[in-house]
Amino acid sequence: MPQIVFSKYLHAVRVGGKVALFHELHPNPIYCRKEQWDEVSKFHQPQQGCLLDVMRLEKLVLAEAAEDVAELSLVKSEIKRKYSIPFALHLITANDCNMSCGYCPFRSGTGNGRMMSSDDARKGLTLWSRTLWEKHKPDNDYSIIFYGGEPLLNKKVIRDTLEIVERFKRDGLLPQNLITVIATNGLLVDDDVLGWCKKYRVSVQVGLDGDENRNDRHRVDSRGNGVGRVVIGKIKQLVSNKIETSISVSLTSQNFEGIDETWSFVESLGVKKFGFNLIRGFGHGSSLVPSDYYHQAARHLASRLHRNNSRNCVEFSLERKINAFRNRDFFPQDCACYGNQLVILPDGYISNCPFSREIIGHLDWVSDAFQIEKAGLVRHWRNRLPPDCDGLVEFPATALYGGGCAWHCKEYYSNDLVVDERIKWFAQEVMNEIIKSEMFGVQCAD
Repeated sequence: MPQIVFSKYLHAVRVGGKVALFHELHPNPIYCRKEQWDEVSKFHQPQQGCLLDVMRLEKLVLAEAAEDVAELSLVKSEIKRKYSIPFALHLITANDCNMSCGYCPFRSGTGNGRMMSSDDARKGLTLWSRTLWEKHKPDNDYSIIFYGGEPLLNKKVIRDTLEIVERFKRDGLLPQNLITVIATNGLLVDDDVLGWCKKYRVSVQVGLDGDENRNDRHRVDSRGNGVGRVVIGKIKQLVSNKIETSISVSLTSQNFEGIDETWSFVESLGVKKFGFNLIRGFGHGSSLVPSDYYHQAARHLASRLHRNNSRNCVEFSLERKINAFRNRDFFPQDCACYGNQLVILPDGYISNCPFSREIIGHLDWVSDAFQIEKAGLVRHWRNRLPPDCDGLVEFPATALYGGGCAWHCKEYYSNDLVVDERIKWFAQEVMNEIIKSEMFGVQCAD
């Protein structure tokens, strides 16, 4: 009698009295009784019934082992396509900041004071426009992010650029489904900024680590004074003006025990989305990253999975992983540096990462054939991508890992190709929560 051929990507996880079976590359858990799985896995004999039929549908049981090779090839092809769409443009309008946050690599005094010119912003838009149309699809989401340092230190260029964006959209040079975002610490939000945001439908992402007490532990101005009260007031202004506002919360070793309180506080401000961010690299605050910080922070965040579905205010990183499962759109991008974003620096240089800012070209001498995905650094960093990069062999949560942050790994491990353990742990913890909750999957009764 022929033996059952199991996929090498099959994982079996006990969930109480059940077993969850799923495919590493495209998990859709099959829940069966432990006795069912024990019988099938022990005797390896083909049988009739729901369990094996569903396992075949999920490619967990194969006609021959070569099917795994074909499946891996399909997944790699999809990942390459997915990471080759330049859906984001970062304009670093200011290379300095008016704050001195303890964990930030771009705090006050670390920049060179350079400001982007309106001409370079226009050239950056033109370059991005040309590259994105070559891979454009109507259902893609596109975004322009004004970034820093503190981007609002250069308000004139942001205002000029928003006008150029509107003209480009009217002329068909940029897609209509384009969103613009200002990523700011909030201190410089004023009536002019509120006016642009309403006129041009700009979204604003503000950095805030919770209530005033939690925020002011590390988020301080250039003189070391806490800014929580002022920033909270600015967020309320944005929300009351019906400007789409989100909040970026840095999750430190001092505040991850208070995740629920911070979540509730952020929700009380009227925002609909926010993100908990694990500290990247050593930055200025290596003392904020004890040996177990990343694992503990990932566990605390992932354990709130069910709350993301029941609250009016959702958390970005959990939503991204949940949607990967819900939409079967696996390998969600942890970072756009692998070919999904173009970064324009204040002096006209081009990069693929707003943190590393390694130079891959210049607006004044880039060729007409330029594509960010073909840049040497991008090709190098793509060696980090799943499913078969080092460190992800037989990793159950591979489908929820999206490459992590290359800059963080270079800073933290002195190696930009190692697996980002922060995101690997987070992917695993989220997978554990999804499996335990039986939120998705197939119930197999016989």
